[in-house]
Amino acid sequence: MKMKRKFMSIVLAAVMVFSMFAPVEMFAADDVRVTLHGEEVDFGDDAPALINERTYVPRWFIAYLAGEDVVLPEGDMLPLRQTMESLGHTIEWDEATRTANIRLGGEETAATVVAAFMQTLIGGDIMGATMMLSPEMQVALPVELFIFGMHGRVVDYAILDHQQIQEMDVFVIAVNHTKGVAVHLITVDENDIITGFHTLEFAFEPRMPADDANFTAEPVTIGEDTLWPLTGLLTMPRDASAENPVPAVILVHGSGGQNMDSSIFENRPHADIAEYLSSNGIAVLRYNKRTWLHSHGAQFAEVFGDDLNIWDESIEDVLLAAAILQADERISDVFVIGHSLGGMIAPAIAEEAALAGAVMLAASPHPFFVISYHQNLQAIGELLAAGAISQDEADALIAMVRALLDEAWEMIHLPAEELAGAEIFHMPALYQQSIYNVLPLPIIAAGNMPTLIIHGGRDFQVTTELDFQPMVDATQDLAHVTTMYFAGINHLLMQSQTPYNDLRDYHVPGRVDENLLRAIVDWIFSATSEISN
Repeated sequence: MKMKRKFMSIVLAAVMVFSMFAPVEMFAADDVRVTLHGEEVDFGDDAPALINERTYVPRWFIAYLAGEDVVLPEGDMLPLRQTMESLGHTIEWDEATRTANIRLGGEETAATVVAAFMQTLIGGDIMGATMMLSPEMQVALPVELFIFGMHGRVVDYAILDHQQIQEMDVFVIAVNHTKGVAVHLITVDENDIITGFHTLEFAFEPRMPADDANFTAEPVTIGEDTLWPLTGLLTMPRDASAENPVPAVILVHGSGGQNMDSSIFENRPHADIAEYLSSNGIAVLRYNKRTWLHSHGAQFAEVFGDDLNIWDESIEDVLLAAAILQADERISDVFVIGHSLGGMIAPAIAEEAALAGAVMLAASPHPFFVISYHQNLQAIGELLAAGAISQDEADALIAMVRALLDEAWEMIHLPAEELAGAEIFHMPALYQQSIYNVLPLPIIAAGNMPTLIIHGGRDFQVTTELDFQPMVDATQDLAHVTTMYFAGINHLLMQSQTPYNDLRDYHVPGRVDENLLRAIVDWIFSATSEISN
């Protein structure tokens, strides 16, 4: 099967109406094919045309290949060979198959490919941008995650440098994303295919308060004198003072490397939480996580490798942040709000730092390997339902996953030195054990620290049945624990806007649900009142 490139959605606004062009002899060229480096071009409804025995193509297609800075002749349809050759490219005509094959060439051509790629990203066309990558890159670089998810949509760009290295064109590009400014390196091979994309630098821009907001944002450095200093923001109600101290919270991230806004695609849940709480009298400290690529991600992984544990990844920084707030005379009681993995470890953090209470958002009470087990069962069920595997194959996979779970339960209690280099469900065993040792329910049950547990009914990562209900059952007789359920809320704490139970539900820009935020504010002030009494 031949791969086709779909250009239609990239420059839709440039498509003209054929009736505006008045050729002497014009008819549809249904039997004429146009390929680009051997890959057939799909023109959609704008098929090429034969005009006086010459192949004409839509102007938008030529504009796409030429780039924005090239002045083209007037006309809705342009002669393919004449225009391409004037731009320094080659047209190969195969009479037997009636195919015009375009071969882009020269230094300017590689720049044209990069320009077309960036314009496709600016247009938000994930599929179009993906199809411009080599097959290997399409697998290694999911555009929606590694470009849009990490950096935000592309707003504009500028080529800073271009070099030719061993028949490869290497471009350094400054790009304005919605989340900040990045410097990317893009490699184009001799066939004018993008074979490399690497982010060299990224200056994240957290969302800042408006000038008329009733709170301010102060830069803060977590662990300033440590190996891993972290940039953060303290949002503070304007009326906070030593004479009028306010409660404060520390926001703790979920799994993986994340920035202070905990942003994914165009959503920024930590920024939403900080702004709402600080608008309602509560200071909030948020910061870039150690393992975030643009904090210390690469160096951190190099130092710890498979010896990573939850203390070094997350807990130590929260304690450093707590010390900053506890020393601030404008702050009264300090709470911790953790999301996902951060929610799982929030009670352990609050106990260790002697905080006033803990809020668990979208959290699970289970070890990571139990969560992995259930996720594997779900994936097997989906494959079986789709007809991708037989019942016998599904049963075999379930048995294999069950054996892994049994093995995990045996390993988790081994001495740490025996787990060095080992894995549990394809994650370092030492890391899994470190999380197991700070699971929330034993800590909650052993003390009387105020704890709020919040769950959303549309959360497909942490489910109502497997994760939230067991916490409700385990804490229903504990007066210091409050559980809340919000129907329609997904893992980002936002109202789900799609029918999907996967990452597509996070593509829709939104805000953390206001009712959920109001509940947190009310609970914090209630807990603060009880502490003061």
